[in-house]
Amino acid sequence: MVKLTDDYLRQPADFEDVGIFIPTFSQAQLSEKTKQTPQWIHVGPGNVFRGYHAALAQSLIEQGNLETGIIVMDTHDDSLIEKIYHPYSDRILQVLPTIEGTLTKTLLASVAGAYYVAPDRLEAWRTMQHYFQQPSLQVVTFTVTKDGYNLVDEQGEPYQTIQEDMVNGPDEPLSDMGRITALLYARYQAGRLPIALLSTDNFSQNGDRLKGSVLTIADSWETNRVIEPGFSEYLTDSACVSFPISTIDRTTLAPSHEVAAKLQEQGFSDTTMLERPGHSAVAPFVNTEVAHYLVVEDNFPNGRPPFEQVGVIMTDRTTVNQVDESKVTTTLWPILDTLAIYGKLLGFETLAEAIQHPELSQLVKNVGQESVAVAEPIEAVDEEAYLAELISSRLPNPYLSATTQYMAKRLSTHLATNFGVTVSRYDARDNVAPQQLTHISLVIATWIRYLMGINDEGRPFNPSPDDRWNECHAYVADIQLGEETDVHAHLEPLLSDRTLFGQNLYGVGIGEQIEADFKAEIAGVGAIKATLSAILTEAHHD
Repeated sequence: MVKLTDDYLRQPADFEDVGIFIPTFSQAQLSEKTKQTPQWIHVGPGNVFRGYHAALAQSLIEQGNLETGIIVMDTHDDSLIEKIYHPYSDRILQVLPTIEGTLTKTLLASVAGAYYVAPDRLEAWRTMQHYFQQPSLQVVTFTVTKDGYNLVDEQGEPYQTIQEDMVNGPDEPLSDMGRITALLYARYQAGRLPIALLSTDNFSQNGDRLKGSVLTIADSWETNRVIEPGFSEYLTDSACVSFPISTIDRTTLAPSHEVAAKLQEQGFSDTTMLERPGHSAVAPFVNTEVAHYLVVEDNFPNGRPPFEQVGVIMTDRTTVNQVDESKVTTTLWPILDTLAIYGKLLGFETLAEAIQHPELSQLVKNVGQESVAVAEPIEAVDEEAYLAELISSRLPNPYLSATTQYMAKRLSTHLATNFGVTVSRYDARDNVAPQQLTHISLVIATWIRYLMGINDEGRPFNPSPDDRWNECHAYVADIQLGEETDVHAHLEPLLSDRTLFGQNLYGVGIGEQIEADFKAEIAGVGAIKATLSAILTEAHHD
């Protein structure tokens, strides 16, 4: 059995025998070079980093376009570093599963050091301060999830750790963002050295969120006079510090037990998983998909690795926003929401199972076509090609498929952007009209059918968490399948709610069509499938 810690340079045949691609460079030499002249630090070394960023770095190194590796740091806890990085020599097995179950396996050795960083870990803290003070450092990337940047609780009050950090200053910060800001202060003190802080977390305006969090803490330190003045000015000087925005798309889920079993069968031994309450499990291997998209605002005051050489789209801020908006309103999220809604109602556990249903596959194609038809063209991404790849090869992959229960979370908060924007575009143009949105109207009707909490077999199901579930469910809770009901009276409060759809759907002329689709879907058991079949058949003939 092959292990990650085996010497891949001296024993290449052992890795080749089990189908693992290995690096051509020495990890030890790379680590030594990185410690002398660090270029790239990453915060949040979980599955997304392990499956994506580490692979980007390795490709750059193999090309000769990067001479150093990535230094990773975790400010949250020490479990990843102590149980997943250090025991395996900071190496990662990247696994790319195909729909058919073939595994493409690559040993990644681009991590040149891994640290849990907190003031009470004095050696690691001083080491990271040293790295942040080096003129060679160009970029700090982040994958800490959207919540990782949050400084306040649900009532808008700063968390206790944030409050203490704001008062006590940079010497012994307790919070994740406090520690990042303290390390930036060390760089400031080293001579206002330039740096880019690049959030690659999957939400809009991510760099702005990071900047806001760092500046909030820095401003409080200056106000409380626990640091020398000028730090906030340094952070807002674009010639010194930048916070580029980005948009990312690569499905990287928790390690798959099916993939682990296949790896064992093929002769790879390191498959023990680390379960972390409140976080995704992590393992020595990471399973991710072949397709990947990372679009980055090209704003790096101290230079950067040539990311474009490994498929990263480096562009301006406007284009990043356009691609991100396309993902949310046109190419990705409308498809995911459609599959989640129908998956819950038709009994499919995962999106991969749902899209294998021929009529659901056709439905999401039609929803995508309706959305793309009025979207503004984007040079950076071919939206039609993106949709085709998503539907034909990405979503059907059973090894990388999210559950419909997970994807249906907070649906009420998605509708205005994922469908309402397309409705607005049709309403705003002279050559099209919202009444042409046959399939998006059907999906909206089916979401309301979902609100009943009764599946297509007439049985109750467990709805996904949604802050507005009780409010929206109440409008349709008393409807019974197969019984006459005043559909307009039940649906009018929902379809006219601008907070749900971004507009009054009656005002744009599709409220009545949605009512008709919903009425067909409550005709009895099996009516959701029957309505879908009828509408797809009619659309095909048209």
